[in-house]
Amino acid sequence: MIVCRASVLDDSTSEAFVQAMRTYLAWEREGVGRWADMADVEFGPNDIVKPFENDCGEPMVFWQKRGEPFAVLLHHDFDWDPVRIQERMLRLDLVPSIGPLILDTAEAHWLMGCFKSTEWWRRPAEQSIVR
Repeated sequence: MIVCRASVLDDSTSEAFVQAMRTYLAWEREGVGRWADMADVEFGPNDIVKPFENDCGEPMVFWQKRGEPFAVLLHHDFDWDPVRIQERMLRLDLVPSIGPLILDTAEAHWLMGCFKSTEWWRRPAEQSIVR
């Protein structure tokens, strides 16, 4: 068996490997890894990933990459196809929705919390540096 030079585990790569495994195991405990597999996406180690399950047992995942002006919603009802979303798309009307997806009240409030708690992560990296 031949191991690619980039895949060799030695003193110079062990710390990154341990961190990647910790992230992977944490997401597996939350069920996020399973949903990433279903959506055929790979979360980065610095991505903000927030899972939610509604009262019908339908899972969804809010995914925010550093510096991106949008988040991604992975949802059971969309067959796990990634959907770009922005806070301005969220409607808290009589029938809550985000884009074409109709939400229940708990889902809508969860998404609002996700947007509010990650606003700083959507800013370009150079604007987020505290001096």
